Amino acid sequence: MKNFVRWFVKLTGFIPAYLFLKIKRYKSEGFRLPPKGRSAILICNHKTVIDVMLIMALFPFRKISFLTGELMYQKNKLFSWFLKNLGCIRVDRNMSSDAGYLGEVTKAARAGELICIFPEAHFNKTSELLPFREGTAYIAGKLRIPVIPMYTDGAYHLFKRTRVCLGTPVDLGEPDGSTPSATWLAESTKKLRSEVQKLKNNLSVRKNEEDLSRRESKFSRIFYRFTQFAISLYLFVAYRPKISYTDPKKQKRKLDGPVIVICNHIHFFDPPMLCAIFYSARLHMLTAGEIFETNPFVAWTLRVCNCVKLDRSGAVDTKSFRECVTLLKSGEPIGLFPEGHLSPDDGIAPFMPGFLLFAAQTGAKVLPVCLSHNYRAFGKRLRVLIDTPIDVTPPDGKPSAAWMNEEGEKLRARMTELHKMLNPET
Repeated sequence: MKNFVRWFVKLTGFIPAYLFLKIKRYKSEGFRLPPKGRSAILICNHKTVIDVMLIMALFPFRKISFLTGELMYQKNKLFSWFLKNLGCIRVDRNMSSDAGYLGEVTKAARAGELICIFPEAHFNKTSELLPFREGTAYIAGKLRIPVIPMYTDGAYHLFKRTRVCLGTPVDLGEPDGSTPSATWLAESTKKLRSEVQKLKNNLSVRKNEEDLSRRESKFSRIFYRFTQFAISLYLFVAYRPKISYTDPKKQKRKLDGPVIVICNHIHFFDPPMLCAIFYSARLHMLTAGEIFETNPFVAWTLRVCNCVKLDRSGAVDTKSFRECVTLLKSGEPIGLFPEGHLSPDDGIAPFMPGFLLFAAQTGAKVLPVCLSHNYRAFGKRLRVLIDTPIDVTPPDGKPSAAWMNEEGEKLRARMTELHKMLNPET
């Protein structure tokens, strides 16, 4: 019955899985599966239950036994029967003394099956890895089998592509005794988490390289220029921006080298207005993730128009950070609004100084730009004041929180001065 259920699931789910997940694999140079008849442990970060479907689709011709928490078996009898016949091995996570599952794991390993474990033990909705449980190291030490690390971005969506990174098998070596000691388990678990973290970082780098390549594509350039021309035509006719400089002899609208353009945020037309002002450059605007999630067409348009998605959910957004650093190192300018939100009232709201890390990593200069408060179509002209680029290199090249806050306040003070120049009545 187990073989029948396994093959039925694989045959009926293989094509839908690939059509839905659109899997793209990145293999490390040393990645390899053991030959049939030889076992190994697969470990992967855990996003949703779809992780199981992903791993089955990755290795369709191998038997895989998944270590599954007891909560999945408690849903209903039919689902419990399905899990057992699919080859899942029940693990009671709240019973530390219950090692009954080890017999089933040993049996599966002797049969040459792959054993899949999610060492985080719970669904992880954050962007960082959770602490790993020591069960993986214990099983690998007892059975003397290698561990193959994996990492998936968990992009399980009809309009997204799922990316997974496959690592080099890890040999934890011989444990210090017939039963692995607490020290050996802790060190081995730390090593396994480190390997998955490397895959996570590698996947981020690969995705950034692909995003940069997409931005450099001929279609992207043509689409960006067409959109920039169409929107600029409307903005220059409707608002007739009057552009001035604090130092006309040194300043110009052409952006040379890596530059971070910062601007006060008073209207949702601010991003296209900046792109229209610096028409000779391809300005990459940091855009809130909520706007990307409006609908798939908006998300696609923003990506093709060089926008960088910024996750403001509270977690550290390493993806956008690496993407911005990659762009700046390649000589591309980026634009952002350090206030973090619309501030239509008079004055400049406190800055979020995180963008200074971009400058610290790449040596990019910061160019303040200030817009007046008169976005009135065919009314009074919109005024734009462009300042001199500012070097914000940290002392000894090592940015600190205190340095970022201090430099952020200096830039905010400078932006306030520009704002008063444009709006003397305020």
